[in-house]
Amino acid sequence: MTWLLLLLISIQSVLLVAAQVFLKISVQLFGTFSWTISYFKNVFTTWQFAASGLCALSGMIVWMVVLKRFEFSVAYPLLSISYVIG
Repeated sequence: MTWLLLLLISIQSVLLVAAQVFLKISVQLFGTFSWTISYFKNVFTTWQFAASGLCALSGMIVWMVVLKRFEFSVAYPLLSISYVIG
């Protein structure tokens, strides 16, 4: 069962790091902020922004599985691996 926890935590950490990387890339692509339709169209049509959201959502779902199957006091400290991956 320990191998399953390590696998799930690794997947979740990679997804969270990927979400942050995609978000960083997408924010750089948005350009200078302005309250215009073209700016917000650019925001919501950037595929990196969508990928960031999908990675974050997937990571949250994996985390919910971890919380359901394992003790919080064991699972939560393992999340620190995401700092190493990042």
